[in-house]
Amino acid sequence: MLTVAGITVRVANGGGARQLANVVVGDEDRAFDGSHRSTVRAQKRRYSIPSAWHTEAELAALRAACGPGVYVTVVINGVTLTAQVTIEDAAYLGFGGVVLRTFTLTIEER
Repeated sequence: MLTVAGITVRVANGGGARQLANVVVGDEDRAFDGSHRSTVRAQKRRYSIPSAWHTEAELAALRAACGPGVYVTVVINGVTLTAQVTIEDAAYLGFGGVVLRTFTLTIEER
């Protein structure tokens, strides 16, 4: 179950959230004596989630809600977080005058 900015997004079968490398806020390095010194203040989680087929209208609503630099509320399997959502790889399939799209969401928590 995935909800982005109040919009339910159908996830591809077998295509659950895949966690990507965390985004580190701050620096990690070693002191002169070899001991670990860190100024890391946070690590932000990132996810990649493939969608099932959606209509053009559903994708347009999602794009309007998740503009560049906008943080939205995301619910992944009951866990709520504030995140920036990027929509990638919007492939399409047309049949009988209906166009359906599948895409990948990249979610980076705030």
